[in-house]
Amino acid sequence: GKLIQAEDLYKEIEFMKLNKKKIETEIKKLKSEDITEKLTEIKTYLDMLNGSYTLEQEEKKPPVCHVKPLEFNGTRKDFVDRVRDYLVEQCARNYTSDEIANLLICIQQSFLTILAGPPGTGKTSIVHYLTEALGNSENLLKIPVSRGWTSQRDILGYFNPLRSQYQKSRTGLYDFLLTTQTDRNVSEFSRWVLLDEANLSPIEHYWADFLGSCDPEGERMLDTGCPGADRFLSIPLCVRFIGTVNNDNTTERLSPRLIDRVPVIRIEPSYEYSNPINNNRVKSEESLPFEEMQTFFSGSEEDDFASKEAEIIKEIVEILQAETADFEGSSFVVVSPRKYYAIRRYCTVARDIFVNDQAIDFAVAQYILPLIEGYGAGFGRRLEKLMEVTTSNSLYRSSRLLRRIIEAGKQAHNSYSFFN
Repeated sequence: GKLIQAEDLYKEIEFMKLNKKKIETEIKKLKSEDITEKLTEIKTYLDMLNGSYTLEQEEKKPPVCHVKPLEFNGTRKDFVDRVRDYLVEQCARNYTSDEIANLLICIQQSFLTILAGPPGTGKTSIVHYLTEALGNSENLLKIPVSRGWTSQRDILGYFNPLRSQYQKSRTGLYDFLLTTQTDRNVSEFSRWVLLDEANLSPIEHYWADFLGSCDPEGERMLDTGCPGADRFLSIPLCVRFIGTVNNDNTTERLSPRLIDRVPVIRIEPSYEYSNPINNNRVKSEESLPFEEMQTFFSGSEEDDFASKEAEIIKEIVEILQAETADFEGSSFVVVSPRKYYAIRRYCTVARDIFVNDQAIDFAVAQYILPLIEGYGAGFGRRLEKLMEVTTSNSLYRSSRLLRRIIEAGKQAHNSYSFFN
């Protein structure tokens, strides 16, 4: 009996030894695998399913800037005429000098400028041709906005804690800003970022971290989430954003807090093409440095209205913000101090360039009229009263836009909006 018990014990011991070897083998397998890599791989698959996966960019040498400073001794009006001549003769874009000056002033004075209008009106192409006319094509980054963007990670990137490194978005914006921050030869010139089809996703969502930079006193720093010295990425003063927007059922509406911070320039369709586009044009590699662009177009805090401009703005603001029985208690339009000072700075620079006192007309059209959003017959009468002011003061551009807003609003059962 004892012999049988001993044999059973030996068998049990052998069985336990085999189990021990199996367990040790599994432990070795687990130890040999990089758990972090496995988790990262799973995370990558999830990002791909969510549509937010971006390929990690290889380290690249910083781009060489071939742009050279342009020596220009004329006035700001002479400079605008020089740009317009190039656009007309080489690019078949028959914008007036006032329209070109308006674009340059708005872009120089505003961190973000919106170009609005129907598809096919040349919103994207004018940005390309304008940088070319300025001799600054190398300093333009075009970002096609995608539907579904929700945060900074879509346009810039994000810090991946599993890999302990920053994963850049494929837009190229991170490298664009980093190069501008670190390379003085690059930051000597204006650097523009074109957000093409900017409202395919809500701008105030994916661009939220940039919104504060629209204010003159705003913080021009981005929190990347990286540990240590790389945590903050600065937005150099020479960087400007330009967004093109269409308004239809496939796009997102611009939020009031965004409209309050930016000029919205309506680009109208043009059917005048006096010259064909010259495909063999020689592009200049000389550009006016950023500091000189600031001197020409930025203005200052000491700027003030001319007397007639001040009177027009006061009358317009009173109509938009009045609470009277004439407008049947309709919603009013608030013109914030931020808008007021932006218009004042704009007019001071523009009136030195424009003809026939049109600076205030452009300012009303792109700083005040985009705020229009309201309902009811009373709101319609408010706009008609506003149109009386623009017409009597020969603000032709503003009157034309108001007429369109009023007519479209009546057809939409008294629903009025600049963006309809």
